[in-house]
Amino acid sequence: MHKRINFLTLNRSFTNVKVSIRYKEIPICSTCSRFIEHMNKYPYELISGKHGIYKKIGKVNSVTGVIEYDLASICRLNDNKCGNLGSEYINKIIEI
Repeated sequence: MHKRINFLTLNRSFTNVKVSIRYKEIPICSTCSRFIEHMNKYPYELISGKHGIYKKIGKVNSVTGVIEYDLASICRLNDNKCGNLGSEYINKIIEI
């Protein structure tokens, strides 16, 4: 036979679980003045997870002359660019 689990007992067991969210104090890329939100110019674009670019770091395409910026998510992985702690972060909200 299967044991029946009382809903109240199950609910009480999950209310005692402590939530641990890491990196709450580090700057968020989307609030940085150097962050450019990703614009999907092509409806069938296959690149997923492309959330935005970092306009301080990039390179010029030698054929087209267009500046190709690095992805913000890649810059956050590299300590020489912005790093996990957001060393290059500048808040775009100016307090008066």
